[in-house]
Amino acid sequence: MSIRHFHSVNKADSGPAFSFTNANLVFDGNSWTNYGAPCFSGESYGSGDKYPNQLLALSPWSSNGAIINNRATSGQTTGQMISGGACAMDGSGVRGNSAAYVDSQLSLTRPNILVVWEVGNDLFFNGNTTDAYNRLVSYCSARRTAGWKVVVGTPLFRQYLAGPTPAGDTWPQYNTKISNVCGLIRSNWSTFADALADMNAAPQLDDPLDGTYFVDGVHPSGAGRAVVAQIVSNAILTIN
Repeated sequence: MSIRHFHSVNKADSGPAFSFTNANLVFDGNSWTNYGAPCFSGESYGSGDKYPNQLLALSPWSSNGAIINNRATSGQTTGQMISGGACAMDGSGVRGNSAAYVDSQLSLTRPNILVVWEVGNDLFFNGNTTDAYNRLVSYCSARRTAGWKVVVGTPLFRQYLAGPTPAGDTWPQYNTKISNVCGLIRSNWSTFADALADMNAAPQLDDPLDGTYFVDGVHPSGAGRAVVAQIVSNAILTIN
């Protein structure tokens, strides 16, 4: 993988400064964000907390009254984030559609921030860059309309199976699609989100076969998740 210029965060100019005190930080996506029982018993991706928990240990979140709620689900696609049907990682069964499962977490008393990080599973299972991107835009736009400040993340490269993806792509083909959708997100994120967390541009996360920052060719290690936590924290703090 080539090392690209590191775009850590970006923001849209949208008026007065946003308050982060006592923020309600909610996370949705796939196993990059949430993994393990009860959906996949025994699933373990290296040492260290999940990145939302690592983020909560960073300043200012560690001391400003912020709370976190991880609604992401291992294995789900962006389409399932929208329509429901995937396992609910909180043990409640099958998650509902985004209005039921995510928008129900909106607080009436706290600033509401939603971090969205997917596309990887969508391309893995479905294989169409345009459709995957459009589903992400649809999900994020609807969450903004519901009342969230949305931070969108760029997907990471993968390489872990000998055969093709379920969509029929070789890993070079899959990772080219990841690059293409990242380009679309970078060019257009301000039309459907409030901040960009560009995980794909982090040099540490450039190579999924790097055993320091990845554990299995897909999922960041504890060290990799620490990088993600910092990028996402920085992105949140750019919201106006």
